[in-house]
Amino acid sequence: MVIYILIGIVLFSNIALNYLSFIPFLQYWDESMFALLIIIYIKHLVSKKRIKKDSFLLISLLICITVIGLIGNYIYNYQSSLSAVFRDIVGFLKFPLSLIIFLEIGDEKRIYDKLRKISPFLKIVITVIFVFGILSLFADIGMSQNEIRHGIRPYMFLFNHPTSLVSFMVWVTCLLNALKEDSVPIDILSSITIILAMRTKGFVFLAVYLFIKYFSKMITRYKVIYWFIILIIVYVISYQKMGELQSFSTSGRQVLYLGSIRLFKSCFPIGSGFATFASSVSGEYFSRVYNFIHSSEFYVNNVFGSAVLGDTGYPYYVGQFGFLGLIVLIYITFLLVRLSYRGVHKKNKIALTSMWLYIAITLTTESCLLNNGFEIALIIAIVSLIGRINVDKGSEIKNK
Repeated sequence: MVIYILIGIVLFSNIALNYLSFIPFLQYWDESMFALLIIIYIKHLVSKKRIKKDSFLLISLLICITVIGLIGNYIYNYQSSLSAVFRDIVGFLKFPLSLIIFLEIGDEKRIYDKLRKISPFLKIVITVIFVFGILSLFADIGMSQNEIRHGIRPYMFLFNHPTSLVSFMVWVTCLLNALKEDSVPIDILSSITIILAMRTKGFVFLAVYLFIKYFSKMITRYKVIYWFIILIIVYVISYQKMGELQSFSTSGRQVLYLGSIRLFKSCFPIGSGFATFASSVSGEYFSRVYNFIHSSEFYVNNVFGSAVLGDTGYPYYVGQFGFLGLIVLIYITFLLVRLSYRGVHKKNKIALTSMWLYIAITLTTESCLLNNGFEIALIIAIVSLIGRINVDKGSEIKNK
């Protein structure tokens, strides 16, 4: 029952928040779930009286990078609010720590059996969203943005933004793919829906996902060519978007990217510290960094604090953690990816690879791991855990 509730909350939290935003507590549901997960993990460690070697190393590295960030706060004092620093630390740790815990305490057989039972429901959801997407092409049913992209209005269903719809479709598609459900019909419906959302990250994901799934077998012996083609696909589809960003030198995102490099140099080698740059909390508590790194897009109705401050992922890490922090962070990322692939059968790696690539793509224009770290960690952990079960073995489990 717990896994059903978790998956339901994770997949549909955006819709709930979109229509129940007047309930203050709901805004912090993921932080509450993260705190509960920490308590469960502590109880797990107490009962087991030991911690796995991989988990110990990763947690030690997370403590190390947290210390680096706090040293940056102490030296440069760009953020004077302890509350802001604490909130940013929690936001930063949500994804890596949640993923570590889920991968350590998760039971793959139990999760596999539970997901098999709800897979028909997920298929129905994908079909319903697809049908409304087609209808939105011919009539205004209140499920699309007002702007026009490539001749149509971006579709968002009941989510608050087309990007949220794209993320939802990616997660569900990868979950069903990991379960080895009827993948071709699912891929067709999901692909069309993602296209209707008219988001560059969605186009890039589709190109990479479909290539890996349906065409990569032809060149699996030539891994250099394989990854070169993926990079070419990402670059070609992203080229127009990159050109748009570069053409507006004072745009919020462009300023954040350039500003992160400036902080990287001026605060070498440790960065500016937590809650100081490229996050919503840094704007809410007005980091002093914005006294010399600024854009008109950081203001809404002459009031400082804009969604654009949380619209990029990479500048957050480059600016706040500096050279030393980035080295540690890259190593953490490597260990997390390696840990997620451990035990996963070769034929079950498509979904997991696609998810990691989508995160890398999304971080160019969104702080997805800060805003949705708990949700993303859970989905990746589930795909990783059920990927460890052989399809034939899984069928036996189902038949028993």
